Amino acid sequence: MAISIDLKVRQVAGAKGSLDAYGDAIRQPRPALEEIGKILRQNLTERFQSNTDPWGKPWAPPSPVTIALRGGEIDADNDLVQRIVTRIEGTKVFIGLRSAVARVRQYGAPRNRMFGGPSAPIPPRPMLPVRETRRVDLPRDLLARIMAVVRDSLRKAAREGARSTE
Repeated sequence: MAISIDLKVRQVAGAKGSLDAYGDAIRQPRPALEEIGKILRQNLTERFQSNTDPWGKPWAPPSPVTIALRGGEIDADNDLVQRIVTRIEGTKVFIGLRSAVARVRQYGAPRNRMFGGPSAPIPPRPMLPVRETRRVDLPRDLLARIMAVVRDSLRKAAREGARSTE
């Protein structure tokens, strides 16, 4: 289970700076994407540390049955942080969790049955900023951090473009 962020730039009327420099930043987006990947990884790690979804709502606690199956361990999911994966492909950065339980953690399993027995619904515990509708919904602070990286990347490209034309 993963989300991706795709960097694309469109020309904006009245934009300041060299469009050629902006184009260079987009043709070579890897540094910006690496930084965005770090931000997303940190955010996902924070979800497990705080036991909250990306929008600040606390996760439902594990059920007594789950705690019993874990040998009394409540925070057994913290090892999932080691399974966070980031990948860059072209103009996209992907972040996700390499785990068979990722989809169930994100969306829950309302029809779950304990080993075929009685109903044992699993509530959603969203870790990625993806709503039940499967739409990415970046929290305002996370979006601001990502956009700051994009702006810094474009400013740097514009400065370098201005130096190269002198």
